[in-house]
Amino acid sequence: MSSGTVVKNAGSHRILHALSTRSCTPRELKLIVGAINSVMRFENEYMMRLVNNGLVEKVGFSWALTPSGQIRASELGPVEEKPTGA
Repeated sequence: MSSGTVVKNAGSHRILHALSTRSCTPRELKLIVGAINSVMRFENEYMMRLVNNGLVEKVGFSWALTPSGQIRASELGPVEEKPTGA
């Protein structure tokens, strides 16, 4: 996923889906994805891929979708929950 490609139900899809309803802080997005690294590392490694692909932008202290990000989030649709238990 180094190219920043967003695939259905991946962490990037979860971020786009969350941002499709409202802006979120880096910490909120880190928790949504379940990333265990620091907020700074999460932003520098994870969010920058989405920025470089023109899907998100920083607005003040929060992240928001760009028009391209809104289109991509709409194309992917809602995030499907992972099945629990086995």
